[in-house]
Amino acid sequence: MKNKVDRRDLSQLRNEVDLLSLRLEELCACDPGAIGQMQSRINRIEEMLGETKRILTTAETAAFLGVSKERVYSLAKTGGLPHFRSNRKLFFERNKLTEWIMDRIK
Repeated sequence: MKNKVDRRDLSQLRNEVDLLSLRLEELCACDPGAIGQMQSRINRIEEMLGETKRILTTAETAAFLGVSKERVYSLAKTGGLPHFRSNRKLFFERNKLTEWIMDRIK
């Protein structure tokens, strides 16, 4: 039950961040310096939201690992990158990716 509440809260927060971004674009003419600071804060919030996700898409995994999506597909196919499939799409668990990375640094 708690996960459903958390997902709903995250979804609502993402919607609010999107709305704020749109409003910021309208305000750009007012004070570009203040707007830049607000945009920077929104970007940090969006990054933090992404960090709370347990299951990542291929694009999110590529960003998490700092590689291209093609490299993620290649690593999943040949390099043992932990993943699972659902409806022919690849998904990745954040904690397993972290473990996979840590195993390679040792």
